Amino acid sequence: MVVADPELMERLALWARDERLLLFAHFGLTRHCNLRCRFCFWGDEVGRRGFMRREVFQKALEEMSRMGTFEIELTGGEPTIHPEFPEFVEIASRLRFVITVTTNGFRLSEKALAAISDGLVAEVGVSVHGARAETHDRLVGRAGAWESATRNIRRLIGEGVRVSVGFVVNKENYREIEDARAMFKDMGAGFQLAVKVYNPFRLERVEGLRLRGEGLRDVVRIFPDPPVLAHPCGAFTNTLYLAYNGDVWPCITLPIRLGNISENSLEEIWEGLDEKSGSLRRELVSERKNAIYRGVDYFCPSISRAYDGSLGGLDPYLKEIIDLWLAERESLRLPAKTESPSPPVPSSQGQEIQISLETQGFYPAHDVAFRLLAGREKSFLLFWKKAGNRYIALEGPWAEAVCSLLEGGTVGSSIGIMESSFEGFDRDEALDDMRNLIAKIVRMGFINPPNQST
Repeated sequence: MVVADPELMERLALWARDERLLLFAHFGLTRHCNLRCRFCFWGDEVGRRGFMRREVFQKALEEMSRMGTFEIELTGGEPTIHPEFPEFVEIASRLRFVITVTTNGFRLSEKALAAISDGLVAEVGVSVHGARAETHDRLVGRAGAWESATRNIRRLIGEGVRVSVGFVVNKENYREIEDARAMFKDMGAGFQLAVKVYNPFRLERVEGLRLRGEGLRDVVRIFPDPPVLAHPCGAFTNTLYLAYNGDVWPCITLPIRLGNISENSLEEIWEGLDEKSGSLRRELVSERKNAIYRGVDYFCPSISRAYDGSLGGLDPYLKEIIDLWLAERESLRLPAKTESPSPPVPSSQGQEIQISLETQGFYPAHDVAFRLLAGREKSFLLFWKKAGNRYIALEGPWAEAVCSLLEGGTVGSSIGIMESSFEGFDRDEALDDMRNLIAKIVRMGFINPPNQST
């Protein structure tokens, strides 16, 4: 998740996982790709040329919107070579999803660039695996790939798009990490390292590329957190993967078919079509609780399954990464990571919003994504604004009350939602609090005020 500060999104991800809410989804628009990365987890699957049909994409998004899904990733293969990629970005933006795109950056058409720039795309992740063209091109199997990728990164940044470079560390490129980091930082891009190299279909394919020993030790000391998982695994608990042919998997790297969206609704698949699905979910929950090694959460059922067929086994490669990271942390006595500062809140300039109980007609700004997530005992209303990458999250009855306004309800009906939730409710005080909250959200640019004549 890239749309808010890490602590908030981790808390939301964990809450959604416990509540089994589909917070995030990967869309594999195709498995076809114009590169042949030697470490790609798709392996032989990359050669498939099928593309996701528009009706499958539309159906999935409409169902996810009702289920509360907030963010989607468009990936592949190479997603931008899908003939309807620009239309898919438009559809997802119209339905108010936050969108991320993962691309190799090799062939980025003018239409794809325009769609990314105009849509609710929070971030484009571009895969570049060397500071030199020779290194990257050798690893991805295509001459000129580095030049194209770096040129397109500059184009995206020039259009105001947030870009993060993904660098898969292996024994052929690890000496170029610092040069690559400096180069992309100068361009204005983020930089993320991935140490895990594995193939869920044929692990032996990538064994020879894995960085080991002293080279791995040199790399892991860079990380303030264990370089094992970018975030807690939510496979089949708060995330899923939708393949180009409509098949649904728990995760993009966990090829266990749960169903097909052309045959069943996504909600039916999410709840489990049969006992096999229910058993898988229980096993994932059970293994997740036990996947702790020396205090580090290593749970990645895909890696475990590739290693020994289980969903919770500790791959010796991950064990080595954790051991080296802990040893370096102890030897350097690194301090605990400090909290990231919150983004600045825009000033209170502008007219206060005057609202009465009859007022209605609030609507989101055009470059804003939002979604209400409702669990058993709690609710969150998430907003994300493309301009400035701003975010806000409301909780509990306040979330449901504001969502009611966005759906066309009156302030009076929103006050009624809160009245049913609090003892000793003061209606006048709540209206004043609602006025202040709405004014703040309007000033921050998330929603537009109602017609003052109503």
